[in-house]
Amino acid sequence: MTAVAVDAALADSLAKQQRATRLWVAFSGGADSTALLLALQRWSKSDGRPLHAVHVNHAMQAQAAAWEAHCAVVAQSLRVPLTVLRVRVAATGSREAAARDARYAALAHLMAAGDLLLLAHHQDDQVETVLMRALRGSSVLGMPPTRSLGAGALLRPFLDVSRAALVAYVAAAGVPYVTDPSNADARFTRGQLRTALLPLIQTHWPAAGARLLALAAREAQRDRALAELLAPQLDAAIDAAGGLDIGMLKAASPAIAAALLAAWLTRRQVPALPVRHHAELLRQLREARPDRQLMVQVHGGKVRCHRGRVMLLAEPPLVPNHASDRADADAVSAASGTVRWDGQAPLQTTVGELQLLAAPRALRWPAAGVEVRLRAGGERLVLTANGQRRSVKALLRERGIAPWLRAGWPLLYAADALICVPEVAIAFGWQTQGDEPGVCVRLQPPARRGLV
Repeated sequence: MTAVAVDAALADSLAKQQRATRLWVAFSGGADSTALLLALQRWSKSDGRPLHAVHVNHAMQAQAAAWEAHCAVVAQSLRVPLTVLRVRVAATGSREAAARDARYAALAHLMAAGDLLLLAHHQDDQVETVLMRALRGSSVLGMPPTRSLGAGALLRPFLDVSRAALVAYVAAAGVPYVTDPSNADARFTRGQLRTALLPLIQTHWPAAGARLLALAAREAQRDRALAELLAPQLDAAIDAAGGLDIGMLKAASPAIAAALLAAWLTRRQVPALPVRHHAELLRQLREARPDRQLMVQVHGGKVRCHRGRVMLLAEPPLVPNHASDRADADAVSAASGTVRWDGQAPLQTTVGELQLLAAPRALRWPAAGVEVRLRAGGERLVLTANGQRRSVKALLRERGIAPWLRAGWPLLYAADALICVPEVAIAFGWQTQGDEPGVCVRLQPPARRGLV
């Protein structure tokens, strides 16, 4: 594949997307992301939209600081602004999965409405993903070319481009790149596939990669067709908060119930579960008693039940889990679990995204903004002129808020006084009157973070 073909793959992929206001490149410093940065930098000269690079430093290897410095030099040479995100990676479980989750969580927090993040995953990555998922018994689907990420979206324009073509593209440009030794480390799953299993398979079946991708494309087409057929039934069973009616799962045949559950999880951007895990989750949901508070861990979140609904509880932090060279307008206190919020942009909390909408007879927004605190217990809200108070716990329970959500419900304070429990109540004296402008504080369910 020639350099012209690499540029064409990028242009064709971008042409199929809704026009973004700002473009980001996930830039690790390796050959793949360097090729993407170079191609986008060339493309953007005629497009005119702002282009930014973002480097995620996991601090997992001794070379991490050197790679960050390398990315800064390359980005500066190309006159592309660079943002660095430094993430904390959980020390337990799979380090690969923990690093991926931390990386995507940080990137999701960075994305504003209208932003598009481009990733340099390529054809070889896609083959590895399909084979890895098949061996794990989850599916033979590859990585999606595009999906939502935070308030924006991500795009993988090189899924039909080989790794060799991208390396050649960078070599022709004479731009240096770094090599991450962990990519070929057999201690990690992808390293085992890349260095041992795939070469062995391709020795005996040279067309194995192409056949795996064709199989993945057929399964994706089948899943889309099934989702279209089930869409009316699924739409009728999902509430405004994205919860799924357990009664519908119990009433359907086992095969239809399994397909509906899979379609609902896909809508919530949960990667396909291994067959046995999916079957066990479905069994527990269909057999759950009405009063049972079921909790099943899935990748990156929890499936829970409350009042006959199945809900997916993602766990975004109230405050970012990264450091950035971007100056944040809000002063964040991670120790106390509080954040200053001016309301100009949505705020991610542990139970959803806080948003402001103009509305009559709503909250009188303080000129200085508010302080958002996670509920700690014992809070009371003033509801009447004579100072009558109600416990926040009771208000949340009466509103039907699930027990596991109540503990981390965000509360709005002004001058150390509780003025609003989002989606529940406004304190006396803080509700607008007549034509006075006000805001409705909405709490949207957490968006799924990128997991693949």
